[in-house]
Amino acid sequence: MKILFYTSAPRAFKSSLIGNLYEISQVFSVVLVSEKLDSNTEKFLNNKNLFPKLEEIIPINQYLKKSKSIFLNLLLTNRELCHSAKSIIKKYKPEIVIVENDLTIFEMYLLRSAKKVNAKTFCFQSGIRFETNKLASWVYLMGAKNNFPNFIPGFLRIFLEKIRRRISHFFYYWILPMMVFQKPFLGKSSVFLWKWVSGLRDADYSIVFSQRDRDISIESGVPAKKIYILGHPINGVEAKKFFKVFYPQINLKKHKKNKIVLIALPNKTSAVKDDLSVISADLVREGEINIIKKIVEELAGWEIYVKPHPAISDLEYVTGRINELSRKINILDHDDVFDRYIGEADLIIGLSPSTVLYAASLQFPEKPILSLNFDKDFRGKLYKDFESIEYIETEEELIKFIGLIKNGTYQKMKVNNNLSDTKDILGSAELLINILNK
Repeated sequence: MKILFYTSAPRAFKSSLIGNLYEISQVFSVVLVSEKLDSNTEKFLNNKNLFPKLEEIIPINQYLKKSKSIFLNLLLTNRELCHSAKSIIKKYKPEIVIVENDLTIFEMYLLRSAKKVNAKTFCFQSGIRFETNKLASWVYLMGAKNNFPNFIPGFLRIFLEKIRRRISHFFYYWILPMMVFQKPFLGKSSVFLWKWVSGLRDADYSIVFSQRDRDISIESGVPAKKIYILGHPINGVEAKKFFKVFYPQINLKKHKKNKIVLIALPNKTSAVKDDLSVISADLVREGEINIIKKIVEELAGWEIYVKPHPAISDLEYVTGRINELSRKINILDHDDVFDRYIGEADLIIGLSPSTVLYAASLQFPEKPILSLNFDKDFRGKLYKDFESIEYIETEEELIKFIGLIKNGTYQKMKVNNNLSDTKDILGSAELLINILNK
């Protein structure tokens, strides 16, 4: 049996999907179609001891290149993607096609071509999910503020933003396929209307991390019979071994007796409360700097490490501000992977609901992990009901938890990380076999 595996986001691939690929390539022949990967990841993929049945890596680029004519570039890219999808399926004739979602353009062309050769199609979750209806409100609000002048009343700007997005949706899902003599892509999910959920289009099955993700999918309209829970591969029996090799832990401690706090610093962004009122990105960033200052004060004698988000836009400013607080704060390479540092940390703190906190809770469920949301951002409530992550909204709560951790009285609830639908299923390959045998 041959499997075609496509990954569209290198960062998501390295943090989760490469684990699924590792498990699958132990059993099935696999062809990987991927956006440009870094040389280190390619070195691992080309290691036959790790990926024994990975036959080939095919590069693809579905994202627009810089061009003077965006419209012309879009049309040419659309034609290239449609042709690439058809030719890849025709050449390799896979029995299974795996993608991250079934609502972006290349994935849709790929899945449509796969259906013509009777291949089974799967969407594998690659990152933690927000509730789509709440996130859509934030997207419309931010779009209204950024795309229309301030003299237009707020309610009218939101109305115009909704119209703008519906036009974009129509062009993307109807006009683009028709321009390459394809039928329109019908379906309720949409990258523009922010109905971002897999399984509503051409995917036969949707593989998710947890019951929470399953519930979100069902509430969004995905048929329950299409959804299977596998769990994050970083916690899988086989993939866990691979991630230990792929992300070797870095020794941070300067002195053996010292304790370490690792802080995940997000990219600069505004905050939106439940009533859709907005706190500017500058004020949010200033608040994050003040939080770091408070942590330094409360954890005197600890080694402080700050890991900026890989896409951080104000690194120079943040570095300067943190150095003003204390020269003893260590700022890690923003391009490096957060997972490489969490093994050494005695306390992990996220200043926003970062996906790295979720991965950390799976790898090291015994460690104290705090997700802060002082601005009451509705996106920040992502971890509010997670058993393995402490959700904190005030400085008083933060000081309380730090006190418990410092004096050794903090006790973390035991969490069951066995999230698979079937206890006998050990990983991705076993799940595929189980589904196909039904």
